[in-house]
Amino acid sequence: MDLGLVMTIAAMLGIAVVQRPIHEPDFSKCATPRDVCAVARRCDLGGCREIAQVVAEESARLGYKACVIGFFEAGKSDAGHAVALGRYDDGRYWYADNGRYWDAATFADVKGRVATDLNCDPDDLWWAVLWKDGDAWNPTNPNP
Repeated sequence: MDLGLVMTIAAMLGIAVVQRPIHEPDFSKCATPRDVCAVARRCDLGGCREIAQVVAEESARLGYKACVIGFFEAGKSDAGHAVALGRYDDGRYWYADNGRYWDAATFADVKGRVATDLNCDPDDLWWAVLWKDGDAWNPTNPNP
């Protein structure tokens, strides 16, 4: 439907419509996953899956190990959450939850924080790699 037509109909009905500007993210000045997250948070990139994908891909482009992990609560088909996950060369993890950057010592720490955010027990979460950069990196392998 034409945006102009929608705005006209809304005005006729007395409905205030606020257009959110959609900013094309500019990652050109980013040097780290934290920088990528700062840019991603300022843009309308979609839901958790889309945000995680953009953060992971841009971080990988910068040379960081990155993937997208989907977490799902066991027994619930409608609940799930995606995060970008990466690992620094010194073994520390980083992850982005809806564009918010976090450091974590282990994958279990990441899973625990996501479980807290989803209001469930970490033992009730299962996960799947939804996207990863290359074939060599297993995000849960302690010695990649």
